[in-house]
Amino acid sequence: MKRGFMTEKHISAEKLKSLLWQNIRKDFCSDRIELSLPFYFSTDSENEPLRLIWKQDGSLSDGGRTLRELKKRLEDIQPYMSKIKELLSRYGAVVLEGEQNLVIRDFQTYKKGNETFLNYNRELVKLLQIITIISIIDAVTLEKRGEPV
Repeated sequence: MKRGFMTEKHISAEKLKSLLWQNIRKDFCSDRIELSLPFYFSTDSENEPLRLIWKQDGSLSDGGRTLRELKKRLEDIQPYMSKIKELLSRYGAVVLEGEQNLVIRDFQTYKKGNETFLNYNRELVKLLQIITIISIIDAVTLEKRGEPV
């Protein structure tokens, strides 16, 4: 009997990468790249997938979507703003701009031989973690490190 993806104990890195990228849509605009991820904030059939925006200035943002969706669901997010700001302070690279946009402007650098590269993956993962936690901020308790209990 052939085992399916979800029951396999091990998966190759290439297969995992292929599965992750197959549902990500990339839109190239003159001043940005938009990545539409298979992440939905609700089960509403009209809901759009999460779109991350990579601008020419090197910033990565959720375009304010996470907090807009939270406001739709809770109406008043003021009681949670201190919790959100505490979470952001613990994750470092992600900042709140304009009281709505989650943005990363600074990326870790690493060296390979004589060349220096920006590590976009590390901060992208941080942004996705923060989006996930903020989207349920009313239902989670944060540890001292800012991670959900």
